[in-house]
Amino acid sequence: MNELQSRKEDIELRLNVELQLGKKPRKEVENWLEKAGKAISESQAIEDRVRKVNYLSRASVGREIDGKIQEMIEVHNQGSFPNSLVIAAPSDSVVTLPTPELVGETTVKEKNWAYLMGYSVCKIGVCGMKGIGKTTIMKHIHDDLLKEINLIK
Repeated sequence: MNELQSRKEDIELRLNVELQLGKKPRKEVENWLEKAGKAISESQAIEDRVRKVNYLSRASVGREIDGKIQEMIEVHNQGSFPNSLVIAAPSDSVVTLPTPELVGETTVKEKNWAYLMGYSVCKIGVCGMKGIGKTTIMKHIHDDLLKEINLIK
């Protein structure tokens, strides 16, 4: 039961990270999480019942316990998802951001673009004084990324 609970929690954590990126869980993952939760709660109910009865009565639930153990092993083994836990959510529409014309700081935009297009950097942080054009540069990069993946022309 502990191994199944651990795998379930690990998958839920991984899934939550993916969901924050706007992806949707695969149906088989949702079904497995439901099945795992049901198996865990049923085994906890059996465990609680065994604790409350005397030693002789415990023997009568032995078959039920064996069956539940086999079910949990089977559910645990089904919980490996080598491909992915999620599918990319279909995009309804692509929205370009209203952006003022970029004047002067094109080199900053080009440097940031080069970092994002390289293989070593997948995320950048932008900081600076208020009003120097950080948001404008990022809006331009956003629109350029959409053009790069052919979502807009």
